Amino acid sequence: MGTKVPANTVKIVTGDAAITTQAQNAYKGVIKRLLDSAADVTTARDAATAAGEQAQGIRVILLTELAKASADNGWQHNLAMQGIASAIEAYEKTANDPSSVRTLNQFKTECSRAIHPEARAHVKRDFERATKLWEAEDAAVAKAKAAAVAAGERFSRADVDTPLHDTFKRKYHFVIGSTGLAAARATKGRKEGDISALVDKPTELAEHVAGKERANSGRAKRMLNDVIAKLREINEEFPHQQWRTMLNFMEDISADDLVRMRDRHQRQQRNASDLRKPRKNTQVIVEDDDDESVGDAADELLDS
Repeated sequence: MGTKVPANTVKIVTGDAAITTQAQNAYKGVIKRLLDSAADVTTARDAATAAGEQAQGIRVILLTELAKASADNGWQHNLAMQGIASAIEAYEKTANDPSSVRTLNQFKTECSRAIHPEARAHVKRDFERATKLWEAEDAAVAKAKAAAVAAGERFSRADVDTPLHDTFKRKYHFVIGSTGLAAARATKGRKEGDISALVDKPTELAEHVAGKERANSGRAKRMLNDVIAKLREINEEFPHQQWRTMLNFMEDISADDLVRMRDRHQRQQRNASDLRKPRKNTQVIVEDDDDESVGDAADELLDS
């Protein structure tokens, strides 16, 4: 398709204003193509639908083009981002469309990762690589399903090791998400938190991200404790059995329970996605992956 950068901006730039103007003009072209594709953020996140796949495809094309333009023209990152922000501000002044502005600002964040000096030269290959890695994990799941059918056994999706699917959910996020390859490349040279070496070890990157998510469950538990404290105060002043029931439920939930709740929800989404896909005349029995170690109160939530 070619890089969609205006013809008058393809020369190597030498001044700050030139870089800002060039990036601004480039993003003006992105705005029309992105919005014309109806690639809104919500749709793009649901790649289980054809519309979601198309929306993500448009984003891949645009990010690849912008990354190439930034590399070819030597864009200084902060100046280029100023130009992109200016393009969005100009659009916002002329268009009464808050939803589109939100889409553009979301994409601006992804553009920032794609045109980062440490990432820009790798974006195209990283998307291609992500496709191959996703296909490999999909093939592993398909092989396990076929083996279960052939043996007349139950198939459990959780028994198949797919760290990239489980951690990043979509290959788009694996490349350009806040914990993906581009973000990891951008850490190169930092005194603390340099994980750039993990871009060549995708499984280890997934494990690193999963570890951070476990830390996030601890934060969620602390937030839950704050809610419990406030609810206790309400129950003391306005006592009711339902308050007590809610407190009993929440007080039994641990940080590990929160991780299990999230994982169960994700498994259900994957299974629902599988059910929407066309199937041949093959029946696969999906095993219930409930974890019996979760407390009674958490079991009630997991079963809801």
